[in-house]
Amino acid sequence: MNKKFIYLLVASFLIISVQGVAQVAYNLKSFKVVISGTSNLHDWTADVTKMQLNSSMSINSNKISGISSATVIVDANTIDGSEGSIMDGKIRDALKAEQFPKITFQLTAPMNLQPNAEDTATTIAGNLTIGGTTQPIVLIVKATILPNGEVQIRGGQKIKMTSFKLSPPTAMFGALKTGDDVVVTYTLILKKFYNNRG
Repeated sequence: MNKKFIYLLVASFLIISVQGVAQVAYNLKSFKVVISGTSNLHDWTADVTKMQLNSSMSINSNKISGISSATVIVDANTIDGSEGSIMDGKIRDALKAEQFPKITFQLTAPMNLQPNAEDTATTIAGNLTIGGTTQPIVLIVKATILPNGEVQIRGGQKIKMTSFKLSPPTAMFGALKTGDDVVVTYTLILKKFYNNRG
């Protein structure tokens, strides 16, 4: 077997091994993010109304095989609660939104995924920053490539407010006291991002 044939064989193997694999950039198309909490009087919810997300994923044969980067930015000043404007203000005060208007999540390490026929479930490690305090966090998410090529991300996460040096909001001169734990549930739709700058 001559060297030329060996070189051609190796080159062909490399081409086949990467065929169908692509690194694709995505940003946010639509989202539904709900924060759920408890209090001594009744449960409450709040909706995130403004956020950004940018991510880069490895796509292999129309399945997600890896996430190499992800950045999420939430505008804390646009969170709308279920209990009216007074409670909205209390929530934003508790999040220190005036001083630290951005809640951020930053992926800290690339993730390799094991895709299946329906969707891809994986844990994602990153840093979550709320009210100027950053803590490491592990999220369990499900990622699905939709028929139109967009990506759906679903998940939920319990967060303890005091872990971020935040005081749970109160209202009615302290008569309403909220619990320390909140649950964030989310469904995100990501679309491919094309940079048209020449």
